[in-house]
This record gives sequence, structure tokens and C-alpha cells, in this order.
Amino acid sequence: MGKLNYHKQLLLACFLFTLHNTEEAVAFTLFAYPTELRFPFQFPTPACMITSIVTLTIIAWLVIALVIWRGNEIFKRNVLTTLATVFAVNIIFPHIAGTIFLQRYFPAVMTAIVLYLPYVIWLLPKLHRIYPTRKEFYTVSINRLFITAIVTAGLQLVAYFLS
Repeated sequence: MGKLNYHKQLLLACFLFTLHNTEEAVAFTLFAYPTELRFPFQFPTPACMITSIVTLTIIAWLVIALVIWRGNEIFKRNVLTTLATVFAVNIIFPHIAGTIFLQRYFPAVMTAIVLYLPYVIWLLPKLHRIYPTRKEFYTVSINRLFITAIVTAGLQLVAYFLS
């Protein structure tokens, strides 16, 4: 097996992230949750969603640029693992789960399935084999996934209160 080119994979991952977020931003301007469904919370407005989507995309590009410019191989590998893990979870929650639950299109489900799914199926096993131990792979994946979820939720809250 050839060695992964982290530089190229980080750029590709961020490009896929940008395409996915573009679909999501456009779709949320046209999307409305079904009014017949009662939820104990209010969903974010399209403006709130777009603000957080754009902010997350900018943050991702800044992180990728910094990692490519200044990061060592281990840091690049860990950031790429983080992106791939986030993509894998994002395919299921909220995109596929939202589509199944609502029984209709959920914003960005198309790019989640068409772009993220094949990329994650190809990339995650390669990354898994690169780590010295399985424990290290899962520690990086799970820890960074939680950090990313907290940052994303925080951005949603900030965008909600600003809109």
C-alpha cells in the first residue's frame, strides 16, 4: 500500500466539505420543517444555519491551511482522521436520519451520500492501518469528533443568538 499524501487528502477533504456545505447552505434557504411535526425545541432559522455553515467552512479552510503549512506528519494524519470521522458521522446524523425521519429531502443529503460516503469508505480503512495502534486511531477519532461537535453546537448557539 502506498503512503497517503496528507497534503492532497486534506485539500480534497476540505474541497468535499465546501461542496457539501454549499449544498447545505443553498438547501436551507429553500427548506422548511413540516409544520405538522411537533418538537420540544425550535429549529434554527435558515439565516442561522447559513451563518454557522459559512463559519465552519472558513474555520476548516484556515485549519487545513495552517496544518499544511506548519503541521508535521502526525498532526496532518490526525486532522485528516478527524475530518473523515466527522464526515462518517455527518452522513448518518443528520442527513440520512433526517431524510428517513422526514421522509423527504433533507439539506445536503445528496453530497453526504455521493461525495462523503465513497470518500470515507476509501479513506478510513487506510488511516486505520497507518496508526501504530487501534487504540490510538479510535482515541483520535472519538476525541476529535466530540470536540468538533462542541464547536459546531457552539457556533449554532452563537449564530442563533446573533440572528
